[in-house]
Amino acid sequence: MLRFINIVCAIAVLVVPCGVVRADSSPSDMYRVEIMTPGGALPFIMKTGRVYKERSPGSRSNSKPVMVVFNGTERVQCEMPPAEWTRYGERRDLLGRVVRRSSARHVVDFPQYDSSLEWVSWHGAGFDRESNRVMQGVWKKRRGDAVVELPAIITEIDWELPITDAQRFVPFQAGLLPEGTEPADYTGRWIIQFESADESAIGVFEVDEDQLATGTFMTTTGDYRFLSGRVDGSYLRLSTFDGAHAFLFHAEMQEDGSIKGDFWSGNWHHETWTAQRIEP
Repeated sequence: MLRFINIVCAIAVLVVPCGVVRADSSPSDMYRVEIMTPGGALPFIMKTGRVYKERSPGSRSNSKPVMVVFNGTERVQCEMPPAEWTRYGERRDLLGRVVRRSSARHVVDFPQYDSSLEWVSWHGAGFDRESNRVMQGVWKKRRGDAVVELPAIITEIDWELPITDAQRFVPFQAGLLPEGTEPADYTGRWIIQFESADESAIGVFEVDEDQLATGTFMTTTGDYRFLSGRVDGSYLRLSTFDGAHAFLFHAEMQEDGSIKGDFWSGNWHHETWTAQRIEP
């Protein structure tokens, strides 16, 4: 199973699905999407908006709606078809405006990978944009003759935040870690041993002063894409999502400086892994 995953990843490194964000794009609404796996929530940051391009002769518009997924330095862009709207309540008086509600069904396809992300958002007087609206959805992925469906929670977050300030993984709540706990040092290169692999891999992690982490796992047949997450105390969380892959990594630093962790791919694969630091 691990060898198959690595081969797919090696191909995906060369072909970013649905295009790459251009410098003249301007996504607006921002969300945290959490896909539910057996390992828990697998989060990523998503923006929706429009991409502008040079107007062609006779064209009425020079933009198109897009969805952009952020994985560290990777930007995965997909076209976003218009939402399907359903409206409840048509009265035009004051009471009618107060009770009127609308729902919008959004579907974004990743055609190269036979997968799609779907969700429903609700609008109306009872849904304040400033209250971090939470929506429900599903990620659908074809695997062989079956279509796997994983629930998703989509939380609207402050669209004015710089993407570097958008929290992919929510930090641990106050009180969960002992007072004065220092974050473990995950930065550097590690020899990784996955439970199902005969050969070792190399893990490369970087952690900034805000304990935001990026990295990847490199094997002889490919890597594990652009992973992004954070460190809380002795714990490391990383994830990536690009329409084809939904990878979630959990890890804990041990007292001897080694790492023990878990890896989930969607809801169809799980294994443990260990790591030893490579001395400089």
